[in-house]
Amino acid sequence: MFAASFVPAWRLCGAGVGMTSATRVTGTGSGLGGSGGSGTWSAWKPLLALGIAKCGRSRGRAARGLQALAEVVEISAEVGLGLVSPQGAKAGAVLIEEDPLLQTSKDERLPESAARFRTLPQGTKQKLLALAATPGQAEKEVGFSGDELRFVRVLRTNSVSVPGAGGAVYKTACRANHSCRPNASLCVGPDARMRLKALRDIEPGEDIQVSYIGEGDLLRPTQHRQKQLASWGFKCGCVRCSGPEDTRAFTCAACGTGLMHYEKSEVSGHRWGPCSCCQAVLPAETLRGAEEQWLDHVQSLRPESQEALAPVMAAAMYEGLCSSLAEGGPTAGPALEGHWVSAKLARLAAEELVRQRRYQEAREAAAVLRSYVRRTLGSAATRATAFATYIEAWVLAETGDPAALQLAEQAAQEADLLPRSGDQLRIKVEEVKDLARKVTA
Repeated sequence: MFAASFVPAWRLCGAGVGMTSATRVTGTGSGLGGSGGSGTWSAWKPLLALGIAKCGRSRGRAARGLQALAEVVEISAEVGLGLVSPQGAKAGAVLIEEDPLLQTSKDERLPESAARFRTLPQGTKQKLLALAATPGQAEKEVGFSGDELRFVRVLRTNSVSVPGAGGAVYKTACRANHSCRPNASLCVGPDARMRLKALRDIEPGEDIQVSYIGEGDLLRPTQHRQKQLASWGFKCGCVRCSGPEDTRAFTCAACGTGLMHYEKSEVSGHRWGPCSCCQAVLPAETLRGAEEQWLDHVQSLRPESQEALAPVMAAAMYEGLCSSLAEGGPTAGPALEGHWVSAKLARLAAEELVRQRRYQEAREAAAVLRSYVRRTLGSAATRATAFATYIEAWVLAETGDPAALQLAEQAAQEADLLPRSGDQLRIKVEEVKDLARKVTA
């Protein structure tokens, strides 16, 4: 979301979002941050400005029309320009609202885009050429030179998808830098109008940062995120990437209470640290093997031939994981609220658990998902946490609890802060609201 993901139109690839690898956004629970569901659009990855360093800043141009909420400033000589919020903003605030400098059609090729660039007014050309421009694959730049070559690189670097209609480049929103714990999201409607929305309260003077990758990628380990970001030509140094790994904790097999966190050691390389309670240590090979086994389980849910059975299988796997962790044993398992695999299984299982009328287990799965996301992404609105609230509202509606409607409204409000990848979730929330009205009438 989680959160938008983007990839140039001539490099479309990838899978869903949420808790799956995402270079295309799919209307899924968190897959954006869950998987499953329907409704897919191709999304484009913008490289807005390299890095996320916080250094001395110079006063910059204010975002036109919303000067108190977003301002373009120089972050550093190395990083270049970025966005800050001079006055701060509340969650849900529209920090920037603007029309594109340039919009491309869905099937438009680079030579066609370059030809249109030549016909643009000089002022528009200058605004486009002032944006970040990262070199792409040499074979895709053959035949371009001078301003046209820079334009092609600007387009590759900054194009943001317009649902069902190609891509667009924006003068101000395309200055936002990346963080793996973003506080804002790029939301583009079918009319190509950009609305940069605050995902949480933003403090005065705080950087406005978005994610260049989907919510599903954000919920995965640092190594995975760095791999997804590699095509932008920088190594992320955000608080998550530079700090302890927050996605790969195992429940200790020795005491069954503490956690073993994946960490880096200058002596032994990558390994899991000692248990947070009993200080027991397990060989890295043991934990790596257990992790790979659970990864295989999750990946087995994706084949098209088993699509109809995937929710049932996910519920069974999640139940098995919970039972294994509760009973203890010689093998450690991915912690329910500390490992991305457990959170993904909770997401995939939650709806099926409601359908099976296992309401308490469904609510517990939603709580596991929410807790994990809050640990990794903080207080920002996410598709995964909106999904968790939707599950809780659905359970209450099924049991005739009048609080269902209020919870469903909360899920809808959070989903409204997200890109249009949340449309399918919004539909589900509306169905729960209708159910809640009927059972409480």
